[in-house]
Amino acid sequence: MSRTPAKFTQADISRALRAVNQCDIDAEVILEPDGRIRIAPSDVRTSLQMNTDFDIRL
Repeated sequence: MSRTPAKFTQADISRALRAVNQCDIDAEVILEPDGRIRIAPSDVRTSLQMNTDFDIRL
């Protein structure tokens, strides 16, 4: 039985993190279970509500 292909790669995540760092803004890189990578403005209220296994906070 073979493995299913990855929905996103480590390189994809690194690119998203680098993009946020280069913009010098407070933002979150959110990895959605369906394979989407979202970059959203960081907000204290939002950050507390979006605490899932797929969130990466900067």
